[in-house]
Amino acid sequence: RELGRGGMATVFLAYQRSLDRDVALKILGSEFSIAQDDIDQFIRGARAAAGISHPHIVQTYAVGESEGCLFLSMEHIDGRSVASLLSRSARLSVPQALLIVKQIASALDYAWDLQGLVHMDVTPDNILLTTSGEAKLADMGLAKFKAELDQESLAEDEFVGTPAYVAPE
Repeated sequence: RELGRGGMATVFLAYQRSLDRDVALKILGSEFSIAQDDIDQFIRGARAAAGISHPHIVQTYAVGESEGCLFLSMEHIDGRSVASLLSRSARLSVPQALLIVKQIASALDYAWDLQGLVHMDVTPDNILLTTSGEAKLADMGLAKFKAELDQESLAEDEFVGTPAYVAPE
C-alpha cells in the first residue's frame, strides 16, 4: 500500500520474502527515471544512506532497477512523520521537541563525522517517529558529501532543499 508521496518518488509498504520483513519501497517517478541527473541523484542518496548505521537514521537495504523501475528498499518505520503529527496539532510539547531535535542532531553529527555527509533537506516530512517515540531521519535524496560541497558552487539561481526549512545562509 502507498505510505507517502514526495516530489520525485512514491513510497510503498512492501514485504521482503527473503528476510521475512516489511520494508518501505521508494519508487522513482517515471518522469524522473529517464533523466540521468535524477537517476544519479537517487542512487547517490541511497548509497549515502546505506553507508551509515545509526539508531536515528532510517536504514537503507538496497537500491536497484527492475524493468525500468528505479527503487530503494529501506527500513519500514511503523509510526508517522513529524509533519503528520504537526498537522494534527499546531505544536509539539517542549520536551517532545527537545527529544526529537536531540536525536536528529545526533544522526546529523554522526553522518558528518563518519562520511562528511550533509543531509540538505531536514524537514518535518523527513523526520519519522516510531510508535515508541524515537525519531529517525529519512530521505538522503539531496545529501551531499563534504568533498562535493567543496568542489561545487551553486549557481546564483540554483536552490537545494525545501524552501521553508533550508538554512538561511
